[in-house]
Amino acid sequence: DKKVLMFCTGGVRCERASAYLKSKNISKEVYQIKGGIHRYVEKYQDGFFRGKNYVFDGRIAAKVTDDILSQCTHCNKSYDDYTNCINAECNIQIIVCPECISIYHNTCSQKCLDLVNNKKVNIRTIDRKTAQL
Repeated sequence: DKKVLMFCTGGVRCERASAYLKSKNISKEVYQIKGGIHRYVEKYQDGFFRGKNYVFDGRIAAKVTDDILSQCTHCNKSYDDYTNCINAECNIQIIVCPECISIYHNTCSQKCLDLVNNKKVNIRTIDRKTAQL
């Protein structure tokens, strides 16, 4: 009997997700923010959304406010910039602070670092402006 309010980056995934929730009888009342977070922050710059909005283009995340709501995968330092593991077979998207990018050589874990250092995997092409190998 609960109402569900969904929000997505641009609203497209919410269309499918809300239809799924209704088909499974999880909730009879499923609402979504029209146009997703993208349109919400355009209309309400001082609204309730904080941090960065994950987007599906080269930006990866669009800054909405200065709030940092995530942390480095390795050291848990407050940080919110994404990168991908340099191990081409892993390529997982992670949040890593500059210090840990240097320590872990653009990898997501000690396992991937060992594989890269021992040349057991291909490495993906990285942006040389921000990468530290």
